[in-house]
Amino acid sequence: MTEYRISPELRRCCWWGIGGAVLSGCVFYWSAHVRHRDPIGIVIGCAMFLLVAVALTFALHWRVVVDSQGIARRRFGRWDRWTWEDFASGRIGKRHAYILVDPARAWWRRSLNLGYLDSDDIPTVMAAINARYRLPPPPGVPDSLTIKYGFFRRITLDRNGIQLLVRGTPHAYLWGEVGQVDITRMDPLRRDFKCVEIALPDHTIELDLVTTPYKGATAEEINEFL
Repeated sequence: MTEYRISPELRRCCWWGIGGAVLSGCVFYWSAHVRHRDPIGIVIGCAMFLLVAVALTFALHWRVVVDSQGIARRRFGRWDRWTWEDFASGRIGKRHAYILVDPARAWWRRSLNLGYLDSDDIPTVMAAINARYRLPPPPGVPDSLTIKYGFFRRITLDRNGIQLLVRGTPHAYLWGEVGQVDITRMDPLRRDFKCVEIALPDHTIELDLVTTPYKGATAEEINEFL
């Protein structure tokens, strides 16, 4: 059994948030007391700062445990188990960046976010999951995809090739003219991607969820089409 906590960066943020909430609550109480405000208003205001501090304290107790049965996630003082049979069922999907979603669960416990872990721990936990994980069925692939991205850019993928529109200027390429397609994933066993680059004779198409967001198709649909 191996236990993992939230990353040191998030722990520091929680402690700073708790300290800030307590300090802000004290300042609020002193200011309201000096101004002789309504006692009920003072209690409500202090309670709000207290709730923030308590919520951040719960975040500090977040844990993930990997053992022979599966993965147990602790939050709000309770444990929620995801068994290896769940991961092998073919129903759990992966979302950006390290979020697993089980549609068979109740909505409040449907997702498992491993992005809270330290960056060195995420590959270890994902490797344990991928050893048993089975991808859900792929999405259907349409005859063509039209994707808008960047500043006034649009690409259309169909069986003949790629049509690229850059600031109103069209460009067309056959699939044989595509130099290379690079797909970067968050982990190997998934259909979505962090970034995809398509090298064309005089252009490079780059779709990135962070730097060049796009719309018109999901990452899984783009991946399957390519």
